[in-house]
Amino acid sequence: GDDGVDFVDAEGLEPLITASPGCTHLQIAFLPDAMQLFVIERT
Repeated sequence: GDDGVDFVDAEGLEPLITASPGCTHLQIAFLPDAMQLFVIERT
């Protein structure tokens, strides 16, 4: 059965992070039918 654990493929995450070289944090938002990833730059 589904244990509710979601895995993020590193091959999909790496382009997101490299496109934002100044990012310092990764925000993950869990929605009812999706998961959203945001890179954040904090100074």
